Amino acid sequence: MKMRRTILFITLLVYSGFCGDLIFAQVKTLEAYKRMAIENSAKTKNSALDIEAAQQQKKAAFTKYFPDINASGMIFKANDPLINTGIPIPQIGVLPIELIDDGLIATITALQPVFAGGQIINSNKLAQLAIDAAKLQNNLSIEAVLQKTEQCYWQIVSIKEHIKSINSIDTLLARIHVDVKLAVEVGVVSTNDLLKVELQQNELASNQLKLENLLILAKMELAQHVGMPMDSAAQVDVRFFDQARAPTTTYYINNEEALAYLSSYKLLEKSVEAAKTETRLKRGEYLPKVGVGYSYTSEDMISKRANHGVVFASVSIPLSGWWEGSHDIKRKKINERKVVHEKEYITGQLQLKMQQAWNSLVEAEQQIYLAESAVKQSAENLKINRDYYNAGTSQISDLLDAQSLHKNNLNRLINTQINYKLKLSEYLFATGRVA
Repeated sequence: MKMRRTILFITLLVYSGFCGDLIFAQVKTLEAYKRMAIENSAKTKNSALDIEAAQQQKKAAFTKYFPDINASGMIFKANDPLINTGIPIPQIGVLPIELIDDGLIATITALQPVFAGGQIINSNKLAQLAIDAAKLQNNLSIEAVLQKTEQCYWQIVSIKEHIKSINSIDTLLARIHVDVKLAVEVGVVSTNDLLKVELQQNELASNQLKLENLLILAKMELAQHVGMPMDSAAQVDVRFFDQARAPTTTYYINNEEALAYLSSYKLLEKSVEAAKTETRLKRGEYLPKVGVGYSYTSEDMISKRANHGVVFASVSIPLSGWWEGSHDIKRKKINERKVVHEKEYITGQLQLKMQQAWNSLVEAEQQIYLAESAVKQSAENLKINRDYYNAGTSQISDLLDAQSLHKNNLNRLINTQINYKLKLSEYLFATGRVA
């Protein structure tokens, strides 16, 4: 009997733990939803494909370092011989000779570039810059997906906290309803007081219904964003708000220092480097080209095969192109300056965005302090008004007004807390520190 009880106890523990895991698995953390969003987002998948495409472009540019090999061949059959002549023979006359009415010629040529005006080197540099830019664009895509994930997540947290607040207020109203009902029964107050309480309860129930509908939509939005099937949105859930937070000053970073973390700023640097490389590439088009090569020819005509090998060097100097080329190069240099000016302007905009995000974060923290103070005051005011009502020295309307004020302050506190989380996220993203 003792053994059977032990086995039953262990079985219940395992089963309850298993069920607990199933329930907990539905409540995912923000980090878990972020991982899902990155894995399933079409935006991040496409940006990853852009990296692969840029890598293929780099491999294509690398092939220019190797010899350019061409092969050609020709086989022919003529209606009449290509050589039709005669050989005079004394006392006999002319002996006609017809030669080459068919034949075969095959040629293979290999040309190794020795100097191409830096075009091969710069083309490879430009291809590498394209890979770097694609990776930075991928980072930006990931950041955008993560920001959207946070917005969806905190929206659900906000709605759940508001529903939680409504439940606590509903409990409070239920207690008031009991007190007022007893007072009505003993004839201390009129039925009108009871109706006022029930009106508040009905309004609260209406607001709760609206929030529950909003919660369903918010869960569907998060499910769609992270790649979950829409019919599984009911399984989406988040944890309740954790009010613990580090001091805001711990997140501060100097704007100049933060630029080094920004993918958008690094992308600006790559664009300047690419503009300079394009100028060098254009200049290389008008520099001499030097190459060495080998050509091998095999021919079969007059029923005789002949093979020829030739080693050669080639030099190409675009003499007449320099006039046009000088203007093309100047145009590229102008474009360089434009890119530098754009980098300077956007850098200033990025720093401005950082400062604005920091100011908003500090303000959001101050709003929490004010909201917390208001909640404490309204809670005390509600307690006082309830005591006054129970003592018969105030009206039910005063108590309900105090309750309504406390409810509004609770909602305001929730909004400020969620707003702080969003502002913190914005500041971290603005300074290149993905949350």
